[in-house]
Amino acid sequence: MTNYSRYAAVKNGITGKALLEIILDDSQNSNLLQRKYKRYKAEKDGVPIFSRTISNDKINSQVNNDFFSEIVDTKVGYMVGVPITYQTEEDSGEFQEILTRNNIDDLDADTVQMSTICGKCYRLCYVDSEGFVKINLIDPWEVIEIYDVQGTVIYSIRYYKLTEDITAVDIYSEKNREHWIIEGDTASPNTDENGNYIFEHLFQYNPMIKFQNNKEEQGDCDKVLELIDSYDRAFSDVDSEIEQMRLAYLAFYGVEFESGDLDKIRQTGAVTMPIDSKAEFITKDLNDSILEHKFDRTEKNILRFANSANFTDNKFATSSGIALRYKLLPLENKVKKSERKFSKGLRDMFKVLTSFMNITGNINYLDIDFIFTRNVPIDILDEAEATNKLKGYVSETTRLGQLTFVTDVDKEKQRMEEDMTGSVDFVSVASTEVDTDDIDDEEDISQG
Repeated sequence: MTNYSRYAAVKNGITGKALLEIILDDSQNSNLLQRKYKRYKAEKDGVPIFSRTISNDKINSQVNNDFFSEIVDTKVGYMVGVPITYQTEEDSGEFQEILTRNNIDDLDADTVQMSTICGKCYRLCYVDSEGFVKINLIDPWEVIEIYDVQGTVIYSIRYYKLTEDITAVDIYSEKNREHWIIEGDTASPNTDENGNYIFEHLFQYNPMIKFQNNKEEQGDCDKVLELIDSYDRAFSDVDSEIEQMRLAYLAFYGVEFESGDLDKIRQTGAVTMPIDSKAEFITKDLNDSILEHKFDRTEKNILRFANSANFTDNKFATSSGIALRYKLLPLENKVKKSERKFSKGLRDMFKVLTSFMNITGNINYLDIDFIFTRNVPIDILDEAEATNKLKGYVSETTRLGQLTFVTDVDKEKQRMEEDMTGSVDFVSVASTEVDTDDIDDEEDISQG
């Protein structure tokens, strides 16, 4: 079904028939997203090499070289290893309480991780039984969005298994949440003790917010999956060959064996042979240089096309300044794109949250700033030398902004002014004390 077909099926309201058709149509996409997450966790049914079979009873090594999770974890650590800083013009205790109560640093890391794996994920805002605003991370394979002809989300459908035969469905719109149950081939509203199945969610906007990894909603590893699989197959084949060598065939020349002789050879490891006969193992030569070149080239291509970085490379340890920035440029470009999408998701989320908070507070979601800080080693000496040379050529605001360890330039300038003021006061006090001593000395002289 196209989005327009889905929209046409529900534009006049949700029906059980339309709900079943939409969820069934989404099953293939849902399974794909779940396989990506299983691959990240290196589960048996998530990594292709684990399900490879070989005939003729030969050794079948199944070695998973986990580039997938390395690419994901590298991006997550680089982007949000240092927690995002949230700033508002109004110093709202309620705003900070929401961030703290929802462990926002951990939630941000999990959100970036899931969107990096699957290309997108969701957050659900709700008000709990105690009246607190809560935010939950929702797996992307549980959500279907339906857009109108203008591209606005009119319904967010979340479906998840309660049992093997029963699926729960929550349908979110701007004002309400509908609760349905699917059992077998029947979908019906799930009413409470008062006969209600439509509930107000207390926000003025749809509380299901999408966080995209990029416009195409692709995971960071989507373009290199076949390269990773190729590396796994080749590596597993080499491992199998080495294992086969241990079980190599023994060839005998000029020897005739009677029944039971071979069993004795296997047990004792020794054999008596005629003078003109010989025995040798049949082995296969492996060309190490070709194999090493394949593995090296494939690994480089995986990291290159995934726009990741190999931090185990010794060159990283000796690089600094502009050289390090060039090495990190592909990763930085990728993260910048994800950062913009993540900021949009945060903006949409705070738009929802403040629509509830502003009943008692006064926070404009457009005034909330998100500051991302890269998690990389800092060469403070190099930065200090560079910014020192800028003194007198650019403004102090611009100059201090070049220091990566200064997260708030205005606050830093304020602290610098306070330090200077404190120094002046100290000098003033010291000079006053000197003047007083001089006066005392003059009085002593005059009395003498």
